[in-house]
Amino acid sequence: MEGETANPSADGGERELVQKVLARDPKAWEVLVHRFAPLVHLAVHRALMHFGKESARAEIETLAEKTFARLLENEGEILRGFQFRSELGAWIVLLTNHIVNESSGLPPSRMGLSLNGSKTSGEDLWKAFEELAPRDRLILSMLFNSRKKNQEIAQTLNLSLKVVGMAIARFKHRCGLVKDPPPEQVI
Repeated sequence: MEGETANPSADGGERELVQKVLARDPKAWEVLVHRFAPLVHLAVHRALMHFGKESARAEIETLAEKTFARLLENEGEILRGFQFRSELGAWIVLLTNHIVNESSGLPPSRMGLSLNGSKTSGEDLWKAFEELAPRDRLILSMLFNSRKKNQEIAQTLNLSLKVVGMAIARFKHRCGLVKDPPPEQVI
């Protein structure tokens, strides 16, 4: 429509938004922060709860600021590493969880999915993830990105706990974290 300015996160999508942020476009940065700040704050709050910490507003804000600052450190090195295989929001949540782990004194996790300190590469994990059925990918996204427990996932998706467990087992098997395949495919 005439006279309207394009929102970099709309028609051009996340790729254009990231490119504009990396080109130091202040409006694009403002859009990115405005769009993902609530998600980052929620991720910090949930991660702190996961560690059994009361989440003080000041601590949440500090960790959220660290998340956004990390995106731009070293000429945007981390943001340049985003490869558009997932949604930008999910990737930012992983970064947020990484930062909360660091600030909680835990060893920093690798960027990307990791299970049980596995040496499986990020590429292998993404390949295994992409080979899963859509429902299994949704279950794993809830597990890793939202840090939901199996019971919460089952309740949210109206599935049995066994179905959720089987989806996780299939993923672990596909990326080589367990030798034996799940006993039976649940559909």
